[in-house]
Amino acid sequence: MINSKDAIDLFETLVIFEKFLKYCKPKIRQGWQRRSLLSLMESLMSKDNHHKLRKEGLRLLLYYMEDQPEDSKDATDVYASVLQCDVFEPHSLPHPRILSESLCIGEDESGLIAALKDVKLGYKDKKKQPLPQDRSNVSEKGEMNRGPIIARVVGDERAEESELLNMITNNLMTLAGDQARQEKPQDSSRDNDRPPVEHMWSLFREQYLKRWFPHIGTIKSGIEIGTVELSPCPQGILEILMGFIAKVVSKPKSETDWIQTLQRLLLEDEFNREYVHEIIRQSMMSRDIKEPVGAVTTWLLANPTEKPLFLSDPSNFRQLLSRYLKYVHLGTLSKEDKIETQYQALQLAVFTYREVAFERNFKLQERDWVLIMDILLEIHQRYLVSDDKMSLGAKVKDFARLIIDTMLGVWIRSKTQSADQWQLLAAAFRTCHHSMQHAKSWTQFFVPMTHTMAREVYQTVLVTATEKDVVRGKKRKDDDPKKDRPKVAHSSSAEKVKYGHTASTSDVKATTLVSSDEIPDDLECIWSNALSDMQWTSAESYFIWKELLCILGDLELYKTPKVHFEIVKCLVRLWDMLEPLTSSQERLPYDYSGMIFKATLSSTEFFESVAAAIGCVCRIMCKRVQLPFQSASVAFFYQLLERLLPSQNDTIIYSIVTHSQSIFTTGLPGVYILIPTYMTCIKWLVNRLMLVSKANFTC
Repeated sequence: MINSKDAIDLFETLVIFEKFLKYCKPKIRQGWQRRSLLSLMESLMSKDNHHKLRKEGLRLLLYYMEDQPEDSKDATDVYASVLQCDVFEPHSLPHPRILSESLCIGEDESGLIAALKDVKLGYKDKKKQPLPQDRSNVSEKGEMNRGPIIARVVGDERAEESELLNMITNNLMTLAGDQARQEKPQDSSRDNDRPPVEHMWSLFREQYLKRWFPHIGTIKSGIEIGTVELSPCPQGILEILMGFIAKVVSKPKSETDWIQTLQRLLLEDEFNREYVHEIIRQSMMSRDIKEPVGAVTTWLLANPTEKPLFLSDPSNFRQLLSRYLKYVHLGTLSKEDKIETQYQALQLAVFTYREVAFERNFKLQERDWVLIMDILLEIHQRYLVSDDKMSLGAKVKDFARLIIDTMLGVWIRSKTQSADQWQLLAAAFRTCHHSMQHAKSWTQFFVPMTHTMAREVYQTVLVTATEKDVVRGKKRKDDDPKKDRPKVAHSSSAEKVKYGHTASTSDVKATTLVSSDEIPDDLECIWSNALSDMQWTSAESYFIWKELLCILGDLELYKTPKVHFEIVKCLVRLWDMLEPLTSSQERLPYDYSGMIFKATLSSTEFFESVAAAIGCVCRIMCKRVQLPFQSASVAFFYQLLERLLPSQNDTIIYSIVTHSQSIFTTGLPGVYILIPTYMTCIKWLVNRLMLVSKANFTC
């Protein structure tokens, strides 16, 4: 064993040795002292040596290998034995059945993955081939001593091997930079050989990547992939390789010279590109999918002038788009880490599908939309509906809002006319009838879609509630004073009763009005802007609007009062938005108002929904219209009032009284029969107010 001074002298000697290699490059390239030099480097990189000494040995070997001929078997054998790959744990792939169900295994347009069999997870390192002994370096007493030069310190073997692998990938980036800085190689003796970066990449691919991804070689050999055992790459190795790939594809058209050099090397050759694709695919199943998803989105969402060359061909782009969408789906499979890790992976994957659906640089085809829809439906089913659904803990509400927002947006953006796809969306929506997130998401999409439909079908710009208040509450210079406008209640409490918010007649206070179409967060702004930027025909907008309304199904499905009220409140707002169409004898507002009438029949636990619905029904029936109401509708309205006015529910009664003030002046047939019921209700209200006032006076 050597002491510390000897170790310092050794490292200083290795610095001089590097200069020696540089000076003697032409002679070394011709094979001068090849066996002796390789034997020395192999001794330095022995796994029994100290890690720092191994790093120095690898650095010298990489420098030496740059100018070695490609058929140098001795040098290749030493290079192939650098990494002790057996210290890495194997990367556990999900069960093949799960992969098949996730739409990622099966027929793949690339021909890379056609089947997946049960495999024995594990990794066997390539058997090392010892170098032939150089007899000139053997003493008279026997063989050269192969013991450690500086004994290694017990530590994390995986971290040490990872550092060596990082040195190899960093060397590729360094060589790429050197090649980019010079128009031609400085040494004319290599004019007929490949540049050093291509030579070293070829060595790395043949000696290591083929061991970690053995099935990639079947692409050129013509062997069917189904007959080859798929070996997952060890997790630690995969993370380093993905980090290297992420640096190379970080920018589609990078101005950095070394990145451009590596992009040409890795992406323009089909064989090299398959290794890149496989690294990305397997990385999608790792703990952190940020880098592989980032690589895919960088390629897909780049401007047309910045896309990689292999994506410039439209047919190739369509084929790879489908493949990349399936890759991202792998990122949603169950992670064995914390719930936070699982949620982040899901969030990133769903955001990717949303960005692809929003992308304007290319137009998705019908099969692309269907693939995205199927994937989103599967994710929704697996995490929110299935009996054995995967747990997201406290993040389940956030994820529910994210996934349903994305699903609704994708279906709208696709403009799909497929009844089957809309039925699948409706079924998924109704299975989460208890979810407030689903109800709010539907509301936020339905309101802007209603604006779009009215603009395209009826050439009408709908006015929001706040704008109505401004128009009706203040005179404008261009108003016609003789123009008959419908009357509205200007009290803030009356406006709130309109949507069922007032709880008691004893608590009528002026508060600030909130727009009935107020946007609760930035998400509606994003999707609303996306809808307004789309080109619609009247038929398309009406079909999508109608399908969005139909996915609600029967209101009786929604057993949670708050969810039920959220939906009824939106339907009431919809009537207020479409009210101007009634003056032009349009039947649309009345055709769908049956849902509002039905909401008034809900049980007493849904009193907020009943109050909002009956208030809207009163406004409908008390409005003077050119189209007369059917006698059955009038009779049903009277029956509602006869049942609800005696209910002694403050919210419901106040809603009726507020919105039916003109009921006896409308000329509805037989309206006088309601006079006794109204008198009884008013008497009850007066007595209740007197009791409340007396109680307040006593206090």
